[in-house]
Amino acid sequence: MGVHAGRPVFLRDVARVSDGAPPPEHYVWYGTAGKQAAEFPAVTLSVTKKPGENAVEVTSRLRVRIAELRNTLIPDGVGVEITRITVRPRMKRL
Repeated sequence: MGVHAGRPVFLRDVARVSDGAPPPEHYVWYGTAGKQAAEFPAVTLSVTKKPGENAVEVTSRLRVRIAELRNTLIPDGVGVEITRITVRPRMKRL
């Protein structure tokens, strides 16, 4: 850290140093309810459409692409769940 009177000064000489809490192993969890309730580590992807695109078509293409990726990029035994689809109705123009 520095030198004082010709001797090295270490951080431990002027402060308490600790490594802190370990980083989390899982940031996102997926849970199920009911008699066999459980939680599983998960990955969350948020997909949005471009302005002017048809949300129903985008959703349909996404489902097809997910099916194509099963057992290749998405390994066997890894589940994929679509947990929310939000389609805003078009506002009427005045």
